[in-house]
Amino acid sequence: MRGLILATIGTPQDASKESVSRYLSNFLGDSHVISIPQPFRKSLVENRIIPRHLALSMKRYQALQKLFGGEMPLRRNMENVVQKMRLRFPDWKTYSLQLYGGESEVEQLLQEMSREGEFKEITILPLYPQCTVSSYCAVVDKAREALHKQFPEATLHVVPPYYADDRYISLLQKKVRPFVEHNRYDLLVTSYHSIPLLHQWWGMCFGYDYHKQCHTTTKKLFQLLPEIKSYQLVFQSAMGKKWLTPFAEKELPLLPEKGVSKVLAVCPGFIVDCLETVYDIEQTLRKKFLDKGGKVFDLVPALNSEEDTLDLFYALATSCHTP
Repeated sequence: MRGLILATIGTPQDASKESVSRYLSNFLGDSHVISIPQPFRKSLVENRIIPRHLALSMKRYQALQKLFGGEMPLRRNMENVVQKMRLRFPDWKTYSLQLYGGESEVEQLLQEMSREGEFKEITILPLYPQCTVSSYCAVVDKAREALHKQFPEATLHVVPPYYADDRYISLLQKKVRPFVEHNRYDLLVTSYHSIPLLHQWWGMCFGYDYHKQCHTTTKKLFQLLPEIKSYQLVFQSAMGKKWLTPFAEKELPLLPEKGVSKVLAVCPGFIVDCLETVYDIEQTLRKKFLDKGGKVFDLVPALNSEEDTLDLFYALATSCHTP
């Protein structure tokens, strides 16, 4: 039997204080995210970082949950993806791993897989086209370690970063196309999650350049959109000054002052819609842009669970799978 794991860092189970605090503790407590050794990392996270950020994080997730009828969009979207993948490609057993979302996400995944039988080969597909220490590498390392222990006889595969894959770029272009056919935009904005400069340096030491990968994705996408004459790349959701810039939160509200009144935004680093896309960009930054005099601010939805997206996942998985 063949298994396919669609891996993300996840989201809180709900917007309660307990769930958001647990998510932040799991996420920030990982050495992929904060590299200082224990017990100093735990003390820093529990005594300083979470108390500073918990209230704001809860507010964002509560607003997000309200927008989606009490649900977390990432969880709902991932459930849809898994269900559709299982129906469309029954020769694979597809699973979702939301690494930091709950108390024991990895253990629950392993239990579910074990109930369904023995696996000959398992493929891990991070839903992050670009590679960073705290997202792509984190889910790969944690999943691979756990799977190797649970299924020692299975062959493990990992889908490499696909930021420049023509199939992925073409899907992005297909999502953007209906917008440019019905509106004339001054600017295409591509927004990616910012990372600490230290993580950028780590990545380059290990042979991958997140900053360059983001620019490669944007340039390849822009080349397929001749109707749009210019683009700007920004980084969102930074938690400090020493993170990759330019910051979306600073740059986008300033665009109307520069004569940019119609913006089309796309978030190529997020395969499935989540807090960072449908709330941080589509709600918060859109409002700031319009309040500053902008006229149009549209956000292209993520690839989510459309049929073409399922085909992309299958193609990426099979491309690194042995016959």
